[in-house]
Amino acid sequence: MRTLLCLLLAQSMYLPTQEPLPSRIERAPLEQPRRLPMDPDRVFAAFISPDAAERAKLAEALELDHVGDDTFGDVRQVAVNLDEQPDRERLLIAKGLRGGVAFVLKQRSDGWWCIGTFLSYAPNRSVVPDAWLETKETVFLGTQDIVLRDGGAFGSGIGQHNLAIYRVWQGKLYEVFNVIEHAYTLPIAPEDERAIVQLTDFGEILVDQTRTAAGRTKRLCTPYRWDVAQFSFVAQRPNGTRCPAKPGRQILSSPSQETGLARR
Repeated sequence: MRTLLCLLLAQSMYLPTQEPLPSRIERAPLEQPRRLPMDPDRVFAAFISPDAAERAKLAEALELDHVGDDTFGDVRQVAVNLDEQPDRERLLIAKGLRGGVAFVLKQRSDGWWCIGTFLSYAPNRSVVPDAWLETKETVFLGTQDIVLRDGGAFGSGIGQHNLAIYRVWQGKLYEVFNVIEHAYTLPIAPEDERAIVQLTDFGEILVDQTRTAAGRTKRLCTPYRWDVAQFSFVAQRPNGTRCPAKPGRQILSSPSQETGLARR
């Protein structure tokens, strides 16, 4: 036991206590923050309210037309740390018969602000699975990031699903990773592309990609590493035809490809 404690202490000495961050980011955030006229607890209460008028006021405040006339049977509010500051942000996730919506909420000195909005459209009034939005520590210990799975069938045998990661910097939400998880074109020119996305360590991702076209299948492994200056996961030179198995890796790829998700 003493040896184990010594090893843990030695490892902690090499872990940074504060995440290195860029001084500026050149690209635009997912959306410009907008101030909420109410705190997250009141937003949560309005979502689950049976009063249609109250839900209509909420829809106007959140700038989402379909909130007011939909009944959300599954509403969750999660407090989670999404940035370098010690206070916790809120994720408000609501699912209804026509799909779902998720809000990323950040508190400032002048109140609560919405810094990100995601919409999920459930075809044929199907159930929106949990896998479409979740949080994981992808870069820094103690800071959660948003893992999002979007896309779906476009019709006529064409479809695409993407896996993306979003991180918060200075009160704004940025896309830092995006890869095709599954794409297909049928039946005119049959092509199929699939990827298994593995989080192998903090700031390290491996994408194991298989592409089939014209009866031939190609496989490629591409590593991604976190770049502080770019505030993004950056693709490195492919290192072979198959990703090596690493102990402790996490599979980020969706267990289901049936979610249709669109960014606002």
